[in-house]
Amino acid sequence: MGLRESPYSSRFLGALNSGARAALFPSYWLLNQLLALQTTTAEKRQWHKRCPTFALWTVAKGLLLLPAFLLSLPFSLVAFLFWLPLQAARRPFAYQHTPERAPSGGEECPLLEGQGHTFSFLSGNVCLLPEGLAKFSNLGRSQWRASTSGKSWPGRSRTRTAPGMVTARFPPQADFVCLQEVFDLRASASLCRSLGPIYPHILYDVGSYGLAGRAGLKVFNSGLFLASRHPILAVQYHCYPNGKGEDAFAAKGLLSVQVQLGSSHGQRIVGYLNCTHMHAPEADAQVRCDQMTLGLMWAQQFQDASTQPGDIVAFDIYCGDLNFDNCSEGILEGHRALTECLGACSHTYFPIRSVGPRERSPRVIRDWPLNPVNPPSVSPRKKAPGYLFSIAESAAHALMVGNRREMHSIMLCYSF
Repeated sequence: MGLRESPYSSRFLGALNSGARAALFPSYWLLNQLLALQTTTAEKRQWHKRCPTFALWTVAKGLLLLPAFLLSLPFSLVAFLFWLPLQAARRPFAYQHTPERAPSGGEECPLLEGQGHTFSFLSGNVCLLPEGLAKFSNLGRSQWRASTSGKSWPGRSRTRTAPGMVTARFPPQADFVCLQEVFDLRASASLCRSLGPIYPHILYDVGSYGLAGRAGLKVFNSGLFLASRHPILAVQYHCYPNGKGEDAFAAKGLLSVQVQLGSSHGQRIVGYLNCTHMHAPEADAQVRCDQMTLGLMWAQQFQDASTQPGDIVAFDIYCGDLNFDNCSEGILEGHRALTECLGACSHTYFPIRSVGPRERSPRVIRDWPLNPVNPPSVSPRKKAPGYLFSIAESAAHALMVGNRREMHSIMLCYSF
């Protein structure tokens, strides 16, 4: 039985949630427009936005928006109190399935000695916050950036390169896309429309809303977005309970999926993909370490619960924006996930090799090149190597639109 698309088990609950969101939207839109009145550095360079008349227009717009926002608050408060208990019945992700013309996964896929298959993984932080919040990161036009990113994706035909766009050499047939900071639901819907014809299986709007136990009140989802060419068999999401500051209002956590890659002699060929976005503030290194410990534990528990006897595990990937960089405190280097991978380069690839279902071989310290790589083949009867990779602020692969950094991305190709 496949995954249901709606995060609610009944259409009635889904309709109630949609109605509550519609009632909350006017206040959300007005607040978003108020925050969006601040200008980015790119906007400040535009001549018409340096004119005194534009400043006067901005003040006038703010004076109109603020009273309208205050007037909408009582109605939105009632809608919020109606929306809040509905979140207890919500599954922490939505699923989009686009029927394929020809199946891409699940077919007989024999693994013979000396032969293999390559899977490619793309991870990127796209900063698709609501417009007003995105401007605090010096980015704007979230809806346009979401549409442009989706249309310029590898595998889609395009006649020209957008102005100011710098792209890395992405393989045209990336199997899995893991994005972070897709917080804006309209931007998420735009990505689903753009990527649906390429990736039949998409998980979006991932995260818990409302009162999330020890994690507190969550008004934003996790921002995680996962697109796959291969069928998704199982999904699990956990919310980090120790978020602080502004991160405490977002349901940052770990998304774990099991995908069907094929079969060989009656045995399933599966892969495990874990995507996360960890705590951002620079001063909270211990919070990130604790989240990494929880994430690795949750990933292992998910594999233990999902693996069936005889399964051939082709890969085990842990990826996302870990917020580990060369400005972080030294405490991060002492984490057990990194202590045996001391050769962290600016692209932040951390290869972790394993030789058996629960055995770990000595890690190999390697400075991975920028081009796609093909790690050594392993026996199909043993668990395949796992790879941990992250986005660093100085990542070399970047997609820039309009001379503004939009995406940090890492591509990893793995053959087995």
